[in-house]
Amino acid sequence: MSGEVLRTIYTAAIEPILTYGSSAWEVAMDQTTKRNKLLSIQRSFALSIIKGYRTTSAEASIVLANIDPIDLKIKYCYDRYCLKKRKINNELLVGTMFQYPIKFAHRHHPANRTKFTEKDCFNSHITYIYTDGSKIDGKTGCAFVAYQGGLVTHTSQSRLADDCSVFQAELLAIFSAAEWVVSQRRSATIASDSQSAIKAIECRDSSNALAIKIRKILQSSEQHICLTWVKAHVGIEGNEKADSLAKEATKLESISFEMIPLSHGIRILRAQLIEVWNAQWHTADKGRITARIISLARLNGNNLQKALK
Repeated sequence: MSGEVLRTIYTAAIEPILTYGSSAWEVAMDQTTKRNKLLSIQRSFALSIIKGYRTTSAEASIVLANIDPIDLKIKYCYDRYCLKKRKINNELLVGTMFQYPIKFAHRHHPANRTKFTEKDCFNSHITYIYTDGSKIDGKTGCAFVAYQGGLVTHTSQSRLADDCSVFQAELLAIFSAAEWVVSQRRSATIASDSQSAIKAIECRDSSNALAIKIRKILQSSEQHICLTWVKAHVGIEGNEKADSLAKEATKLESISFEMIPLSHGIRILRAQLIEVWNAQWHTADKGRITARIISLARLNGNNLQKALK
């Protein structure tokens, strides 16, 4: 079998076995004997992947095989588990507010089949609201603009934390628009160019907090509020106006939404693994000839700084 096939087998089958339950026994990696035993096991697989000589050091073989050092991988799995269980102990993540999935008991009842999207809803309302989210130069914003009789009657802009995603911005824009419609006691059509956001709201199994809040507003509202999708950047005045306002919102000073996605925290943990691996590789006693020859683009120490920006 080729090295790539063996590497796939290792990452898909062997590595999960070696890291299984590591959230419970990660502390054992502080013991040199146990850590070296796992690294020895990993080295044998790394040598098979690279078809290397048995005299090749563990450090060099792991780098050449392009697999994560098992001790660092176990630490990563442990930190990721703690992050998902809201037991953050990694210094890079302490103090960060994350948007966690809503527990099953607090989601929508599966028997509720209310439909919010309508293809012809533009013909049933006189108030149309266009929403949009944007991310420019690492900053995130969202906005909505309300039209009635072809005239702009209201606009709203919000800035999100820099690490928030465009998906969150799209949902926050729809949420803000829905709240405004309810406060005005009127029926309206909310148009978004984000199919993923609309599908998240429609999905009864969605665990996204913003999507669930929007769904509750639409279900409990005395007025008729429907969602519809519009194609982006095709000259629709309302959509272009919302897009422009969302881009302007990225420049606002005050931040109104600070819950960043868990995926960003996981990326930070991944970047930390690469940075620590990079430091260990450059200070290791073995594999120095390999270190002079191989290009370690994957061990770029700037990855962590990029993830934190």
